[in-house]
Amino acid sequence: MQLAAISFSSCKKDDDPKPAPTVTLSATTFSGKIGDVATVTATVVAPEGLKELRVTKYLGTTVDPNFGTNGTAVHTDLTHTHDYELSAEGLTTPARFNFTAEDKAGQTGTADFIITTEPSVSYLLTTYDWLWKSKFGKGFDTEPAATEQIQDCEKTTSTFSTLTELIRLILAH
Repeated sequence: MQLAAISFSSCKKDDDPKPAPTVTLSATTFSGKIGDVATVTATVVAPEGLKELRVTKYLGTTVDPNFGTNGTAVHTDLTHTHDYELSAEGLTTPARFNFTAEDKAGQTGTADFIITTEPSVSYLLTTYDWLWKSKFGKGFDTEPAATEQIQDCEKTTSTFSTLTELIRLILAH
């Protein structure tokens, strides 16, 4: 009688837990300039059935509350493509998207997509206060009229201390 009970419980395969879901990304990193679009496709395998796929956006280690609902967007498809346009917010710290799949048994699987942003030339030219000193217009009240000559900008606390350094940066990219 005891043998029958043991073999009955050992033959029951419904008690075997299925593996946790897995999240596979088409890429794990992206590096680009402001205005570029980073695209990643998440594919979920959930043997217990997918409950939800949560995508949480981080700036550094802090959740970005402006994304989705309090930093998280929820999806229910096994495949999700996510696009992100790189902006100035990523210049000081990488942006990270955490994809967490939860199955109907409460098990989870995760994957991260990390984005680094470099400043574009147009961003540098339009947002930095270069403190160039212009001579144009200073000689209109005297004869002969002065002409414009823009020379290297004055030293600042910037990474780019002269116009020559800016030109080198532009040519390097």
